[in-house]
Amino acid sequence: MYLSYLLYFSVLLLLIAVIYIFLFFREKKILKTALKEIIGCDKIAKLADIIKIKYYLSAKITYSQSDKTAKRPLLRATAVQILKSGKGLCGENSRLAVLLLNYGGVRANRVYLYGKLWQHVVCEFKWGDEYYLFDGHNDPETSLKDELVGKILSSDIDSYPNGYTSNPWIDYCRIKILWQISFLKFISKMRPHLMLVYIFENPYLIKSIFYLFLTMLTVLISIIL
Repeated sequence: MYLSYLLYFSVLLLLIAVIYIFLFFREKKILKTALKEIIGCDKIAKLADIIKIKYYLSAKITYSQSDKTAKRPLLRATAVQILKSGKGLCGENSRLAVLLLNYGGVRANRVYLYGKLWQHVVCEFKWGDEYYLFDGHNDPETSLKDELVGKILSSDIDSYPNGYTSNPWIDYCRIKILWQISFLKFISKMRPHLMLVYIFENPYLIKSIFYLFLTMLTVLISIIL
């Protein structure tokens, strides 16, 4: 009896995983459609296209001070939720930017800028053989001018715009959890593999992997029993 219940449960878990995988591909399709609306096609060919993405993000995604203290889901909003709501802090804005850039054929991932008082989330993109800082967050004190797109190297945080004189940039990282652990901080600047970027920027993929793991675990238990 218990074996039958476990098998039924594993099928249910697998179905949930499949649903999240479907939602992932649906989101990808929506973001590629948005990319076509922004630059006229789904492949980024020149820096001018990246500047258009910057304009789009700064105009489309807004925020208020109250948003900073509002309760947010553990995995944060998905890119499509951010796109449809038109609301998001720098982290949500960066999530959307990272996925749009990657879906457009430009390698990109998050970068956390640490100031003296607070942090700011931007992203970096690969152009040629170098990685440059990029941000579409609509904050006049940290907004990136057009002429600086593709000009500020990822490691050159001192050159990144910052009108907050009380909060100068003092450090940066790419993997936040490693930066927060003192003995692992030295590898927090390591650039994550593109597959990990896709996974951690997409709650649907994280949930699908979680449910696939539970499916395999349930099947394994049923075999053992």
